Amino acid sequence: MTDITANVIVSMPSQLFTMARSFKAVANGKIYIGKIDTDPVNPENQIQVYVENEDGSHVPVSQPIIINAAGYPVYNGQIAKFVTVQGHSMAVYDAYGAQQFYFPNVLKYDPDQLRQELASDRGATLSLSQIATSYGLDFSLGGVWREGALSNVDNWWWYNNKIYTGGSGTLPSSPALPWYEVTVADYISVAQFFPITGDPAADNSASFNAAAAVALSAGKRLFVPAGTYYVKSPVDLTIGTVDLFGDGVEKSFIIAGSGFTGETVVNMYYETDSIRRSTSISHVTVDGNNIANYACRIQYVHLGRTHNCRFINGVVANFYTINDWLNTYDCCSFVPAPNRGVH
Repeated sequence: MTDITANVIVSMPSQLFTMARSFKAVANGKIYIGKIDTDPVNPENQIQVYVENEDGSHVPVSQPIIINAAGYPVYNGQIAKFVTVQGHSMAVYDAYGAQQFYFPNVLKYDPDQLRQELASDRGATLSLSQIATSYGLDFSLGGVWREGALSNVDNWWWYNNKIYTGGSGTLPSSPALPWYEVTVADYISVAQFFPITGDPAADNSASFNAAAAVALSAGKRLFVPAGTYYVKSPVDLTIGTVDLFGDGVEKSFIIAGSGFTGETVVNMYYETDSIRRSTSISHVTVDGNNIANYACRIQYVHLGRTHNCRFINGVVANFYTINDWLNTYDCCSFVPAPNRGVH
């Protein structure tokens, strides 16, 4: 096959294939080679790999490439030099089928500096083991997002340089609810659950409430970044102690959309006073849009704080509060109102 210009070596890029969390050889492991930024395990993404002989000739080989007990890639049992004709992604699996490494684009890495890259802050983008460490995740539960793969709520998946978790069942072609993006921040952002959109026809209620539930379970705050969020049912903060905060009253807007059902846009109205709750909300504008009875409705919230917020356009009142003790309200606006600012 003399017409092949094969000048890209298929390599770790280091010479020996070792385990992600030790220097042991990936004995009896497998190597998959594919198009850049794709999952090379999927046959549709794989590219042709060749063995380069001593005389310079090339023999096409099938995938996966086998790693011997010493950690070297072999062809018919013999250590060989494998090459391709283009840049590629690479996935390395151990003998038990666990992914040890994933490289979205091997040509982006200097072989002599790979070990330093893996140890650096950006090393999380180079291997799933480093990603797991960086994000505080269980390495054994991770993998590269692959449509049709089976997932449970504890699994996490690498997709387009981001981590997603939270869903169960087979993976769709791309992440969507209930899967959401994992971050290392001390808050959960609603932007992790859906694109920010100012479309009045959009309904972000389910995504808002999913974000609140994750924030509660993770012990993190719930962040509403700058944007306009239309909802058609209440943003429910009665699930527990949730601290919702935005980018500012002129930047973060939660608005009742057309067809809104329910009493209030943001709901902190507990039906029973069984425990003391300190739910808080700050730096947002909540707009009843002359559709919802209230922009915000609160009951049995104690030791909470409402700070730097604006509540507007509730049909009955902008803000309704009853049976609350020792709460703090500061730098808030409750006007204009069709009827009452505060009830």
